[in-house]
Amino acid sequence: MPPASRIQSSLLTKAKSLTDFDALVDLANSTTLQNYSPDVLEVFLHHLRPELITLPASANASRGEIELAALRVRSGSFCATQGLCTVMLRGCSRIATPYREASVQTLLSHLDAIIAWFTHIISLPDWLWIGINDWNVKDPNRICLTLRALTDFDSRLERAIYSLPCVPDIVLSAYNLRDAEGMPYLTFVDFFHSCPIVSLFSIFPYYDGPRQMLFDILCEPTPIAERLRLTLVESTTGRFNRLGELDRKTIEAQLLHERSDVENSLTVAESVMLYLVNLWQSVEDICSYSTIMLAAHLNSNFLVSVIRTLETWLIKRSNHNEPGDKKLRIAILQILPKALDLLQSGASVRGQQCIRTMAQIVDEGGLVAIITEMMESVSTKDERWPVLLGLLGRFKSLSLYPTPSMKVVRSLQSLRGQQLFKTDFLRGKGHERYWTVMTTDIHTASASAVACRRAVHLCDNLKCVLYLSTNKRPSSRTCSGCRAVVYCSQACQVLDWNEQHREECRQARADYYDLAQDKMHYPQRLRDFHTRYIHAKAGSDLDMSMADTKKKSPRIIVLDTWESSAYTFKEYPYHHRLDITPRKPRATGPVHYFDERAGKILREFSQQGGAKRGVFIVEGIFQYGEKEVFVMVKLHEVTAATAYRSGEYTIASSVVRIGPARVSPPGKTEASLRARARL
Repeated sequence: MPPASRIQSSLLTKAKSLTDFDALVDLANSTTLQNYSPDVLEVFLHHLRPELITLPASANASRGEIELAALRVRSGSFCATQGLCTVMLRGCSRIATPYREASVQTLLSHLDAIIAWFTHIISLPDWLWIGINDWNVKDPNRICLTLRALTDFDSRLERAIYSLPCVPDIVLSAYNLRDAEGMPYLTFVDFFHSCPIVSLFSIFPYYDGPRQMLFDILCEPTPIAERLRLTLVESTTGRFNRLGELDRKTIEAQLLHERSDVENSLTVAESVMLYLVNLWQSVEDICSYSTIMLAAHLNSNFLVSVIRTLETWLIKRSNHNEPGDKKLRIAILQILPKALDLLQSGASVRGQQCIRTMAQIVDEGGLVAIITEMMESVSTKDERWPVLLGLLGRFKSLSLYPTPSMKVVRSLQSLRGQQLFKTDFLRGKGHERYWTVMTTDIHTASASAVACRRAVHLCDNLKCVLYLSTNKRPSSRTCSGCRAVVYCSQACQVLDWNEQHREECRQARADYYDLAQDKMHYPQRLRDFHTRYIHAKAGSDLDMSMADTKKKSPRIIVLDTWESSAYTFKEYPYHHRLDITPRKPRATGPVHYFDERAGKILREFSQQGGAKRGVFIVEGIFQYGEKEVFVMVKLHEVTAATAYRSGEYTIASSVVRIGPARVSPPGKTEASLRARARL
């Protein structure tokens, strides 16, 4: 008996009728690998004929027209999704199936009609489909699952589908489609390792043709493309928000819905972990290929939603007894550094966007609570420690700015009270000193942000003596030619122009606009803050090394990632960056304006006695998006009360340079982090 005879011909005949929807459902449910024949595929394609794609002109059409259109849409939607999936996933699931090749050829010949039906279903007006209660016509999960099944079924179908110009529109529309409550579709019913909508969307950046078509739609300089980008970001943000709102019982009920293999199903934590990883990967890929999409994400509440959802599943809905909980925590720990990297990479796109967004995710997203929880649960012997150490470094570097530092301190105080510097809650995890350094530095930055509102002396005239003679805040005068140097008075500006700036102004202007991109990329108020921070941070470091410094040779204090380092002038490891050789004249030729000024400070330090005359040099390197800010501050030891003092040292002068971020060498040790110092 041929396999096709096992499905009754009467069922095949009934299934072709528009009015017998139950027969279609029975046909799909009864089809197996053993009884499948091309007649089954023919029935499903019968309802996908192009001539059936007709709609009434409006909701005012006759009742008969609307009912007929609804019947066609219901049958077409079922056959285009459930029916075709039945053929590919059950009827022809094995490569050696007798009818597989014939089914592939049939699908190829009807592919245009199938795709046309997908486009038709996605664009259906609400007044038509919302009344069909027995079948969710516009379920994007089914549409995307079918497209994935078609591309996986045969390589010829994959090439044909990805070459169609309308497929990116279908994928974007399915991704952006909202349910009756106005929320993006998010369900764990029939969830097998990935969400079909997110999975299909994340595939596009990996194929040259589809990626180009997708970005042609999203990145055009038109109002329509701008609205589409906004909708896409809102959909992604909505998915993270929706995932944070779902409770464990709801997800568990969806996972068990109509599933017989309960013992082999995923746990709630594993399902959430897979969804988070898949969704984040799709965002990371599309942002890596397009700075326009990166800016669109960073100009929204996207990162706040991501951090808030991670906090929810790490702290509020964590279940340590569930088998997949550890996998979920590892996934969250891996996503967090990538989120902060995404934030830093966007700073050069939108100026100071990273600082504002960092303050927002600390204030609204619960980032500090996540950091605290991670440090409580991960020890230095844990395999996750290198990832956590990298996360702590990113968090600390992004927090060393005025508003973020103050918000971090406020969050720490709400979590730890007045014991934010104490490490007893870590219970001997081995990273107590990291907590101490991180909280101390951020607290110092917060105090410096408040102090910056008062007087701070900034003058690029290296011979300025105003810091010794007045307690008033000097006026700030920026060079109008290069915008790269600042003076406390007109007298200092004239003196420095005659001394050196006349020769360097043009080159400084080119460098400033090339690296900074705009005049507000690194404003003077941030330079005030970083100078004040170095001033405050250096006080304890200088005090600790004072006795040794006076007995031996002068020292240069460098504020590194987790600890300060003191070098003699001969030991100073960053001369290559400044093109300076100790005790030797500089090479002739074009010199960066910053190198020349820093070189003068270093030569004065070495040749004129340095610390023997109460002069100290302190350096700090700050992450600023994709670039880094290098700040060198010259301090004087004072014996009387003067302005701008922190402890017993006052700011004499400082120089600042913005440069590309350093590349970290392999490894996560402190030595490797300190060895990065190359601009």
